[in-house]
Amino acid sequence: MNAQYDACLDKLCEQDGVKGALVLDSLGLCVSRRGVARLSDVEPILKAETAARAAQTEGQTQDVLAFRHFDHIILLERFPKLVIIVYKHPDESG
Repeated sequence: MNAQYDACLDKLCEQDGVKGALVLDSLGLCVSRRGVARLSDVEPILKAETAARAAQTEGQTQDVLAFRHFDHIILLERFPKLVIIVYKHPDESG
């Protein structure tokens, strides 16, 4: 079933400035990834951002939230029970 996520990540990673992308399920677990060599480097960020997202989106219908962490822009796009996180190069953040 991950093939649909893989195709989505491939398209995202073709965009200018995109370093990598991940698909998370509703529990914050990674179900597919591209361009992220070691998931262990990303997990602490994911846990913090997932908690922040849950707190900030409670009762809201905001589609996209942007966070800054370690010179990367992280975009969390809400899909049904899925989150797609896109990492961009710091110099593309402006």
